[in-house]
Amino acid sequence: MWKASLSAWPRWRRWLLAWTSLVRAGIVYVPGYEPYVANAVRSAGGGYIFSYIPGAGSAQISLEEFYTTLAEADIWIYPSNVNYMPSYNALLELAPVAVDTPVVVNRNVWQFDEYYWMKINESDIHRLGCHLPSGCV
Repeated sequence: MWKASLSAWPRWRRWLLAWTSLVRAGIVYVPGYEPYVANAVRSAGGGYIFSYIPGAGSAQISLEEFYTTLAEADIWIYPSNVNYMPSYNALLELAPVAVDTPVVVNRNVWQFDEYYWMKINESDIHRLGCHLPSGCV
């Protein structure tokens, strides 16, 4: 299993990214190992933390799995924008189990810029992403 081999990787060589969608409290979806999300993370030199989930589609995971896996992440991307997730506090209200995870404590949570899909050809993450704790307006 991928998680078992995680400790063998030098931490300075890899960062781990979690990409999750929360439809409503208690419902968490993550992309499997084959979609563009995991491929983009690997291409950028990181590790996709949900790479143990097979397939190309999304999979629903339990809140327990969400919490324990997110606790290992360095970066959390919530693939939405301010029109659907207006603030950092709104995200934490939807996912209160995440409040004490290191990625949230370190405030390394991101979402798409409002115009992400119109600027996807740009490579500057600061122009495509929105750092949720700093405010996304």
